[in-house]
Amino acid sequence: MKVRDLKKLLENVSDDLDIVGYESDMERHGIMEKSIYGKVVKVKTEKVSTWDRFDGTDYTYTRYVEDKNGDKEVFYM
Repeated sequence: MKVRDLKKLLENVSDDLDIVGYESDMERHGIMEKSIYGKVVKVKTEKVSTWDRFDGTDYTYTRYVEDKNGDKEVFYM
């Protein structure tokens, strides 16, 4: 998702709505208020190889790593 997509999603949403999300832990679960924060950070990408613990399939995925010398800026929430 891009920031422009988030802005579009929120353009007709009231400023007075609570932000909530589903949480589940050992003692409680359900839809509860969420604290959301965000910041712009510089990152680099790296490929990580791993395997599926259920069926043993090998796969690779790309993730961002915070890096002050990174070549890309992202909005981190």
